[in-house]
Order: sequence, then C-alpha cells, then structure tokens
Amino acid sequence: MSDWLKRLLAGLEARVHARQSAVRAVLVIAGIAVVAALGAAAWPIIMELHSEQVAAADPRPAYVNRVRDQIQQATRDTFSRLPKQDRSGLLKLRIEINPEGQLISASVAQPSGFSDIDTLAMRIVKEAAPFEPFPPAMRKMTTSVEILTEFVVQ
Repeated sequence: MSDWLKRLLAGLEARVHARQSAVRAVLVIAGIAVVAALGAAAWPIIMELHSEQVAAADPRPAYVNRVRDQIQQATRDTFSRLPKQDRSGLLKLRIEINPEGQLISASVAQPSGFSDIDTLAMRIVKEAAPFEPFPPAMRKMTTSVEILTEFVVQ
C-alpha cells in the first residue's frame, strides 16, 4: 500500500473517530436534556405526593378541623335558641388547647365592635370545651394547639 493511500485512510479514520466523539457528545447532551425535561415535568407530581404524605403524617390539621367543627356545632345550637340578631359582626378568637383537650385560654384577637357579641362568642367556645384529647401521634409533635377561629354573626 502506498504512503498516499495510508495517509488517506488515516485521515478518514481520524475524521470518523472525530465524528464519533461529536456524535457521542451530542447523544450525552440530548440524554441529559431528556432527563432534565422529564424531571421538570415530574416535579409538580412529586411535590403533590410529598405534600399528601406530609399531610397524612401530620394529624394536627385534622384535629384543628374537628375542634372547629365542634365549635361550629355549639355556635349553631346557641344561635338556634336566641332571637334573630338585628346586627352583624365578624370577630376572631384565639384559643389554646392542651393535649387532654382542655381549653387553656381564649381571647378576642379581633373584636366585632359589639362587646355582647364578643362575650357570646367567648361563652360558646368555653361551653364547647372540652375537646377530644390529642391523638397519640400528635402528642409526640406538640404540647398545645393554638387556633385562630373566626365568628361571623348575621
């Protein structure tokens, strides 16, 4: 084989090898891009699943909802026995509950503007107590629960 032919074949081999390296690099970059795109598309799903797991593992939101339901029922019962109010108001109460379900404290966080309505709301919360004791898993997480609850009087 002549030197010229050897050099031609060597040059062709070098070009093929260079193109193979470039093709490999492009394939690696494309693979990374695909993985990144799949990860970005899956991220919201992963975060939603994580949120659901955290919510399922944390009994506090469900407990707070049960306390609010109990206060709401006491409010309905109280207002069913009272004459219809000719005024309306919105007030917020801050209540704190211990692990046994006892009411530690209750205070007006935002008054309605009518002291008798505020007093009635405080009485309703005190009469709604005691609440259910904390579930065992919740006792491991917290020593008391503070709830800001809203009363709408119409």
